[in-house]
Amino acid sequence: MTRESGDIYFYQVRSNSDDLVFTLVRNARKSGWRVCIRGASPEQLQKTESRLWVQTSTLFFGVGVAGSEFDAEHSVLLSISDTRANNPDALIILQGAVVQPEEMRGFHRVMIVFSGESREATSIARQMWKSLARLNLPMKYYRQQDGRWKQMHSTSSEAKKSRAATQ
Repeated sequence: MTRESGDIYFYQVRSNSDDLVFTLVRNARKSGWRVCIRGASPEQLQKTESRLWVQTSTLFFGVGVAGSEFDAEHSVLLSISDTRANNPDALIILQGAVVQPEEMRGFHRVMIVFSGESREATSIARQMWKSLARLNLPMKYYRQQDGRWKQMHSTSSEAKKSRAATQ
C-alpha cells in the first residue's frame, strides 16, 4: 500500500546540522514514525550515526547504517541509496545527498537539511524546491535565525488545494 505524500520541509541551517538532525529524529520517533536518513557519503553517515548515539544516551532509537541483514529492523536507518529498506515514514536528506523528486513520494514527511553558508548547497536546495513545486507537493521552508526557526515560505495550502482538485 502506498501512502499519500506528506509535507516536505526544507531546513536552512547556519552552521552544524547535528542538533537539528537529532531533533528531527526525536520528533519523528515520538510520532511513532520510522526514519531513513539519506546521506552523501559513508563518512557523513558514520559521523551522523555517532552523533545520534551520543545524543541518545537517555533515549533509544535503534540506529543503524544500511548494509546489513538487519536493515529492516532499524527504526532509524542511515543510507546512501536505499530509502525504503526499513519501511520509513519519514525521510531526512542530509546536505549533498542526491534524491530524485519521485523518491520522496509516499512519506509522511520529507526533511531536507542544508547549510545556508554554502552557495552550492543553497543552489541545490533551490533547484529541489522548484522541481518539487511542479509536482504540487506541500512544502515549507525554514531558516535558522538567532537560534530559532522561522518559516520563510510555504506552498502547503496551494498544493493541497491543487491536489484535491485533481483527485
